[in-house]
Amino acid sequence: MRDSFGRQVDYLRLSVTQRCDLRCAYCRPARDCESPRALCDLEELTELAAACVELGVKKIRLTGGEPLVRPDLVELVGRLRALPGLEELCLTTNGQRLAELAAPLRAAGLDRLNISLDSLRPARYRALTGGELERTLAGIEAAEAAGFTGLRLNTVLLRGVNEDELAELAGLARTHPWSVRFIELMPIGPGAAMPEAFLPAARVLEAVPELREAGQAGRPARRDGSQPSAPWGEAAGAALARSGEHCSPWADEATGNGQPATGPEAGNGGTGPSAPLCCAQDDNTGASVPVGVSLPLAGVAQAPDFRYIGEVFRTYILVEQGEELILIDKHAAHERINFERLLAQGTRILGQTLLQPQACRFDREEAAVLLEHRELLLSLGYDLDDLGQGDLLLRQIPSDIRESDAAATLSEIAGHIQDGRLDSPQRLRDEALHSIACKAAIKAGYVTDPAELRQLAAAVLGNPNLKYCPHGRPICTFITKKQIEKQFKRIT
Repeated sequence: MRDSFGRQVDYLRLSVTQRCDLRCAYCRPARDCESPRALCDLEELTELAAACVELGVKKIRLTGGEPLVRPDLVELVGRLRALPGLEELCLTTNGQRLAELAAPLRAAGLDRLNISLDSLRPARYRALTGGELERTLAGIEAAEAAGFTGLRLNTVLLRGVNEDELAELAGLARTHPWSVRFIELMPIGPGAAMPEAFLPAARVLEAVPELREAGQAGRPARRDGSQPSAPWGEAAGAALARSGEHCSPWADEATGNGQPATGPEAGNGGTGPSAPLCCAQDDNTGASVPVGVSLPLAGVAQAPDFRYIGEVFRTYILVEQGEELILIDKHAAHERINFERLLAQGTRILGQTLLQPQACRFDREEAAVLLEHRELLLSLGYDLDDLGQGDLLLRQIPSDIRESDAAATLSEIAGHIQDGRLDSPQRLRDEALHSIACKAAIKAGYVTDPAELRQLAAAVLGNPNLKYCPHGRPICTFITKKQIEKQFKRIT
């Protein structure tokens, strides 16, 4: 295989899943969109890889999503390792499950590992990804014990997040036989909605002056005159990778896929369009709580001019626009946006298949009602089986909600059916969508990331139709400058 510049394509990135066990702010969707039908099985992936190797591919990298969540990954590695002509088999992971899988993967024939590590601060890592730093560090240790050498750690540069850790992260390459790769935030997917988080690679050169730019020798310009992503020089095992003006992947890589891949490999190797993560803080414990957010709403105009002031009472967004101060109920606003997005999906809501089906206990009447309306639930993203005695097995849940909220949402839907007030299938469906939209929305009482609140305010102020939440509560209240000046007796 050759590209449009006549260069040999010898490197294949093979996405084996779109699912991930983290929700990184710059990478991952608030909802998964993979179904068993869309996922390539072992035979299909092996056949695809074999065809590419026959055409000259020498190196394959397994990516995702998070490849370690695929149950048959070790068997897949063994099959690919047996392909005649394949010289190197690599994998990119967030490391959360690596402690358990490093040894089996090495035994199956995996050669090299790239591991995502965006922070060395446990609380910061948890807020950014929803995962535990200790698990990733244990995975790195297990990888070394299993015999992996030349580990590469990937760090996505994020202004105001890990900017103060650059020297410390680069220092890992001095104290361990690892390489550390700093990657600029790519302006695609959620990265495009986070311009304030972009940190140029030059900032790393300031923090770690031993690094130097290596240039782009041997990489021809594109037809439009721009350059592909730029490689950077290495010093003490640390390196920089620029996103480039157009965020193009290397020209000598091909991408193969269990499903269409549209997102960056940077970080945990995630794919697919996504929404930023909202990192909230529990009022009682102070713990960071990741909450998936789907913003901005596709097809909805953004407010042209307003000034974001802040969040008050951990519930309301305060902004200034023209001669008015505006308070926006963040939960009501996000709930309405979720509801409109669910309606736009049509008659069948996207669902996410659970890696491990969840057994849930309901009272027998509830379970009977839910089973009777199984077709409605299927259209809402639920797939369930009867286990008897009021127990149901959830195999799939709506993509917008967390697994921990799935049973509670079903109970609400059963209640809507049982109360008998909803006299048509459409009204029942709308009420069910209200429940899903509510469970998927930002919660009041948590401190929310300011970047998320700005996006939410822009979506609300740019769309005059977003006045009420699905339950009828107002989303905004307005206080004019004149009213404020009257309160302070500046005017009469």
